[in-house]
Amino acid sequence: MKKETTSADQSNEGGFELWYLISFFFGLLWPAMFYVLTQTYVLDVTGSAASAGLVLAIMGLGAVAAPVFGSLADRYRAHRPIQIFSLVLVIGGILIMGFAQDELFFTLAAIMVGVGLAPVSVINTVYVVAAGHSPEVEARVLGWVQRMTFAGVILGGFVIGGLLQLRAQGVVSYATLFVICAAAMGVALLLAIFATRDVAARVAKLAAQRAEQANQEAPPGKFSLGEMLKSTFGLGMLVIFLVHVGWIGMAGQYVNFLNGAFGVNPAVASSVNSVAVFLSLFVIGFTGKWLGGAGPVPVLTAGMVGRAIGALAMLAVGWLLGGAGGTAVALALLVWVALRLINPFTEMGNPVLAARTALGGAAQAQAVMIAIFALAITVGNILAGQLAERIGWLALPWQTIIFSILAFLVIWFGVRPRLAAGDNKPDPEMLMAERAVET
Repeated sequence: MKKETTSADQSNEGGFELWYLISFFFGLLWPAMFYVLTQTYVLDVTGSAASAGLVLAIMGLGAVAAPVFGSLADRYRAHRPIQIFSLVLVIGGILIMGFAQDELFFTLAAIMVGVGLAPVSVINTVYVVAAGHSPEVEARVLGWVQRMTFAGVILGGFVIGGLLQLRAQGVVSYATLFVICAAAMGVALLLAIFATRDVAARVAKLAAQRAEQANQEAPPGKFSLGEMLKSTFGLGMLVIFLVHVGWIGMAGQYVNFLNGAFGVNPAVASSVNSVAVFLSLFVIGFTGKWLGGAGPVPVLTAGMVGRAIGALAMLAVGWLLGGAGGTAVALALLVWVALRLINPFTEMGNPVLAARTALGGAAQAQAVMIAIFALAITVGNILAGQLAERIGWLALPWQTIIFSILAFLVIWFGVRPRLAAGDNKPDPEMLMAERAVET
């Protein structure tokens, strides 16, 4: 059988493509809608912090529906239509939220936004990991997508802060702010319609070729939930879950954590965090090259170890310099910046690990990963809240340390040996390192 090299690497050597900007607008919306605008608005309208928290929780848990969209995208090669539909769903939810005045419509809007956001991110990741790129090109493209997302997060934080200040002065209304958010996602929708045609066609073509080849070599078998949990993919998802439960310990309420543990002014904490996210953009290129050459396991392992060390440093600052005022504040912020700088190790390693170990198609694997994120964020926030209330703010770094160690044990002694031995190889559709299709 002879090999026929795919054209993916000739058509795109990892340079900028217009569809990457979908990730920019996704990042622009995420902090504005989730952490600032929606919470502030619902609290103002209902006067209930519980209602605001419920709306945010519904949005986050909406991502659990991501595997359904991922499965549909894989089965019908419908990645582009599903992303377009998801963006329409998000825009509709934003507009309903902006004009709603009761909890029923808040709930409806939260469901629409939460369910719609996850597939947008999933499909963008599929366009990277299932387009037939070599590992080196794949890493460069993933780097571009991550840079766009981080740039949107940075800009979104500053923009929504300024817009809320204008609202406080009576210059604009909440409805206007939600319309602005909807308009931003409207641009993303236009990009999905007009800029993803080629990459979506490439993904669908390669997926069909690989699925056909897989059927010729061995008919696809069915696998149970138990088999999936015991597979390398299941272990990989456990790693991602543990990593995120640990990180959310400090990151979920980082402003409250830094204020409660070290006396950092919330405005200062927010500004330093934005600067740290900006600086992490310069780490993405290095991380991409490392991923392309070594694969996801060493990169993720470095992220886990780095987070555990950073959390220990936070504890040391709290124990040794508690009440030291400016010195403790400066050191705590320095450690926080360092933690943010290694964040790309996990954020870029996660989707590659999911893709390399997947039992099914690309979109399904990434969708399951997004659902795992949602569950981890929910569990992590609940656990961190209980620890802070019952023990104190300096208990939160222990959450990061313990879960990072657990994740390290699973990836190092569970995932790494299996990948090294070629055990539980992913479906041929998911072999990103494969640059040729047998004919």
